[in-house]
Amino acid sequence: MAESARSSRTRVALAVVAVLVVAAAVALGIAAESKPRPGEINYAHVDQPRTTAVADQAQRITDKVFSFTPDTVAATKRTAQQTLRGDAVAQYEKLYGPLLSQARNDGLSMDTSVASVGVQQLRDDHATVLVFANQRGQKKGSDQPSLGGARVKLELLHTDDGWKIIGITVL
Repeated sequence: MAESARSSRTRVALAVVAVLVVAAAVALGIAAESKPRPGEINYAHVDQPRTTAVADQAQRITDKVFSFTPDTVAATKRTAQQTLRGDAVAQYEKLYGPLLSQARNDGLSMDTSVASVGVQQLRDDHATVLVFANQRGQKKGSDQPSLGGARVKLELLHTDDGWKIIGITVL
């Protein structure tokens, strides 16, 4: 009987050890899964130099691509070709194509001045930026400019040539 009790205790001890090993393995697996992968970390609020660089470039791009005069339509289009990629090309054409035509035909000018930029997300080579801008449009010969505000969300992709706009959403 003593041998049987000892054998029972040994089996119980082995079962407890097995349960603890399985529990430790599960805990380690969960911990490894919950750790953010390199592309999932949002650096927007923790890496100030990168966040500032993205915001500054988004402001420069916005000021150049969303401003024009009848004399600068070609230069504005070239800048757009250099800084827009993917879906942003068609989105820009839909938003600004008619205005750029009016610039040439009717003497329309549009001055876009960024008031504020906020980097919402910054991950490795991708950023989401909110841009708030003041716009002033005026046709040649008109005394009254049209004033308004613009709010856009820009999706940016970092390339060898810097940040490029890959998505434009009017808010």
